[in-house]
Amino acid sequence: NSIEEYTFAYCFALKNIIITDNVEFINEGAFMGCYKLEHLIIPPKVNFIGKSAFSGCYNIKSLIIPNTLSGIESEVFSSCVNLTEVIIQDGITSLPDGIFACCYKLKTIDIPDSVKYIGKGAFSSCKELQKIILPSNIKVIEDNLFKGCVKLTDIKLSENIEEIKESAFEGCYSLTNISIPQQVVKINKNSFKDCTELEAIELPPNIMILEEGLFEGCSKLSKVYIPKYISVIERNAFKNCFNLRELNLPEFLIEIGDNAF
Repeated sequence: NSIEEYTFAYCFALKNIIITDNVEFINEGAFMGCYKLEHLIIPPKVNFIGKSAFSGCYNIKSLIIPNTLSGIESEVFSSCVNLTEVIIQDGITSLPDGIFACCYKLKTIDIPDSVKYIGKGAFSSCKELQKIILPSNIKVIEDNLFKGCVKLTDIKLSENIEEIKESAFEGCYSLTNISIPQQVVKINKNSFKDCTELEAIELPPNIMILEEGLFEGCSKLSKVYIPKYISVIERNAFKNCFNLRELNLPEFLIEIGDNAF
């Protein structure tokens, strides 16, 4: 009832496969690098897919992630470079690290409200991804989550977000505007680095530190609302923000790092 680790890995000529209904486990790297594999149907009895099981299956264009899956490991569909359509069934609770990393042609994806956790770099380098709505249960934007999503223009964050981690939106060149929820208490370094089209941003009131490289390279950024309790602006926070002409510094500010501006 299982497909063992690396069973079909790098079977370059494999184009079609039928996974029988009695299969419950697809283990690590089972179909990794099957470049010509075109069709994938995950049967409803499958409840576990291991790390990188379908990574590098270049010709898979669509897939359905069934809600019977109780375990999905990291990078399962990473580098499926022609993947354009994904349906995640309601009932899935987490998307692991790098699950869709480097899926270059993935343009949109609907994530059901049942998802409570999205791992690091889950959508990193999805170069065609333009729009995404995050479920209301997500509380943390993990490291590198949308890093390198160069066409991302529209993202809606849940009001329950509390933290944006390192490099979460770094290199999102097309992002012009983003509304950061009021509940956010920490934005980590490089979160918006090189968002070259970002023009304005309002930071939530409970942020106390503007971390290293936070808006570095945001060359069109002209308006920033800095909350009154900011005490530290770390190095390179606004480096190369060439269009930033005016900034009201808060009264509680005690430290400005090297090359902050």
